Amino acid sequence: MKKQKFSLILVAMLMMVQGIAQGQVKIYTKKARMDDFNSKTTKVVAAGQSITAMTLQKELEGRWLCSPYEICSESEYEELKSSNEYYFLYLSKENGIIFINLDKGGKKDDPDNKAKPFDVVRIPVAAELADGFADARFVGYALDVVQNFAEDAMTSDKVGYNGLKSYNSKNLGGRRVVLDEQAAWEALENGDANTLAGIVIAPLSIDFDSYCYKMLISTDTHELFYFKKEKYSTPADKQFTDKERNSINKRNGNIL
Repeated sequence: MKKQKFSLILVAMLMMVQGIAQGQVKIYTKKARMDDFNSKTTKVVAAGQSITAMTLQKELEGRWLCSPYEICSESEYEELKSSNEYYFLYLSKENGIIFINLDKGGKKDDPDNKAKPFDVVRIPVAAELADGFADARFVGYALDVVQNFAEDAMTSDKVGYNGLKSYNSKNLGGRRVVLDEQAAWEALENGDANTLAGIVIAPLSIDFDSYCYKMLISTDTHELFYFKKEKYSTPADKQFTDKERNSINKRNGNIL
């Protein structure tokens, strides 16, 4: 049985190689698949009445500059998501966290590999509340991160495949790094120059599937310099660890 299984795998591999040689199968990197991002319309699914959805709509105005966009309803999204003519920006929820997602539409079984759908990026923005309300103050900054990432993924497969953590090795350029929660939010909202804010998005309640998300974001340009998904078992997990602090120092950052 093992020999037969191996033979089938070998045949499949040979067929794929032969197909590539004959031009029947084309493999595209993520960078190549995103070469139309700036010209395609991004459909924004933000027609709801939640605080996060309304904030998303508001923050798009004057901030989303990388592609044309249109607001659409959830029903319109369901009708259009199999179309390769659009990118989609929408909110999702998982384990007590609200995320902004950017995806490319398409059909999974499309014979053209370049036309198949794929995830571009997902970033946490707020803790989910049972009554639909949320602290949505990070939404606008997150939109800037999404745009920066999309632009970078168009020119670098390393960024495209590694996701937001691809920024974890960037030199911090001697910037001030504010890790105290209240002071970090104040620095971000004030747009302090030459400063990085340590922002942590965490659920309000803790269970076995809880995670928090740690970020370092520049307070003036809103570039991302650090991203980590951390198991969230106790409130102490929201703190930047000694190891993370040492890494910040080694990357030429100055922790206040």
